[in-house]
Amino acid sequence: MDDVQTQTSRVTAGHIRMARAGLNLTVRDLAEKAGVNKATIVRMEAGHAPRASSLNAVCQVLEEHGAAFDIEAETDRIIVKLST
Repeated sequence: MDDVQTQTSRVTAGHIRMARAGLNLTVRDLAEKAGVNKATIVRMEAGHAPRASSLNAVCQVLEEHGAAFDIEAETDRIIVKLST
């Protein structure tokens, strides 16, 4: 598994919710752009484990819109950075 897949697999419901809100994307917008059902986003943000393909698609859309999921060196935790 490469570093990008490792980072994506560690993205949590809170990261997705924070990135989506920070980028001013609605649940519907994100779902449409990622090619997943709106209910999938709702479940992800509620903490339910998504399929890897859905999580990858959602993270890709968020990154294309200015979110970055980086590993903080000191704590080895994922942090969300936004560039708008």
